[in-house]
This record gives sequence, C-alpha cells and structure tokens, in this order.
Amino acid sequence: MKRTELERRVRQLKRDQKHAEYIERVEGSRESRSVAAYIDELFEMLYYNDQEVMNIPDNIEIFELFEELKEDHPEKQWHNVVRKAIRKTGVAKRKQAIDQLSEYLEM
Repeated sequence: MKRTELERRVRQLKRDQKHAEYIERVEGSRESRSVAAYIDELFEMLYYNDQEVMNIPDNIEIFELFEELKEDHPEKQWHNVVRKAIRKTGVAKRKQAIDQLSEYLEM
C-alpha cells in the first residue's frame, strides 16, 4: 500500500472520530429540554377561549411540568415560561392567568 493511501485512511479515520464525538455531544445536550420546549408544552396543556384560561386550578400535569422546569432551569427562567405560554394563547385576562400560574409555580 502506498504512503498516500495510508495517509488518506488516517485522515478519514480522524474525520469519523470527530463526527462521532460531535454526535455524542449534541445528543447529550438534548437530554435536558430547552426553555422554548417548556413554553410549548405548557401552551399545549392549557384550555382557553378568547377571554380566559380555564384549566389552571388543580391541574396535576402542569404541576409536574413545573417540577421538571425547576430541576432543569434557574429560577429567573420560570416566569418567562409562564408569561410566554400565556401570551401564545391570546386570552384577554392574561394577567389573571399569569398570576394563577405564578402561584402554582411557587408551591
């Protein structure tokens, strides 16, 4: 085998190793959900009409989501999740819904 062929194989092997390390690093960072993922998930849990959000009190799924959020992200991000999820609903009584969810979040 020629020297150039050996060098080409070594270069290809290094490329493959770098690619495998990159894939491993990306998959490891995806294990924890982003703030945007929490916003979307909370938005999907909410039942609302044009005026208000109706299923906030005593919703165990929302409480469990908040527990996961508290584990994954710092406190300064918690209220951003609540505010942006409520904003996506477009309800008129936005402040009331944010206050209810904030109280739920503090439990």
